[in-house]
Amino acid sequence: MSAQETSQVLMALDACIAAAHEEQRGALWRLTQGNRQLDANLVRLPAGTSVASHVESELDVLLVVVEGDGWLGNGVGSQTLEAGCVAWLPRSARRAPWSGSVRPAGG
Repeated sequence: MSAQETSQVLMALDACIAAAHEEQRGALWRLTQGNRQLDANLVRLPAGTSVASHVESELDVLLVVVEGDGWLGNGVGSQTLEAGCVAWLPRSARRAPWSGSVRPAGG
């Protein structure tokens, strides 16, 4: 049985967040295992920032909001995100996450 076929703990959220510099933004951690059908990254978006609208054609993404709030644009409208929220972003679906309590224009 290969390492890809066994369960494993990949990281501790608290330790990863604590190790990052306070102003560090973007991906703090990335899932690097190959041959997978799900993507996972720990991303820090300061309030008022976003990830440009895009489509991931290869992998599904599970978005978990650890702290803060924001919006998830889906090409048609937007949904509220808040701490503890889990969102599924199927491959081929448009997504544009935005951090902060103010809804972005057009969202």
